Amino acid sequence: MDAIKDLVRRMRFSHLQMLVELQQRGSVRAASEALNPSQPAVSKALGEVERAFGFELFIRGARGLKPSLKGEVVLSGAAVLMTELAHMLADAQQAGPKARTTIRLGALPF
Repeated sequence: MDAIKDLVRRMRFSHLQMLVELQQRGSVRAASEALNPSQPAVSKALGEVERAFGFELFIRGARGLKPSLKGEVVLSGAAVLMTELAHMLADAQQAGPKARTTIRLGALPF
């Protein structure tokens, strides 16, 4: 349980967003252009996140970044957390005297 407390203390939502961008764009340069911090800042933040987890999330290569096996699990979770954060914001914005109920349906992607 101490490991999760340490991870929560060290992680930020901006880290999750960075991980999603890195996965989608495949390079630190492209992710830094999308997020606006410098390329060295994104590289440093990625190193901090990897140290927080205790393993590499991406395999670095001449053609950019490729998720490691453990990284794929983390990246999947990061995408889910970012989606849930968006849902939480939408639900909170709808709350009030004229609150509406939102029903979300999910479907398997096949």
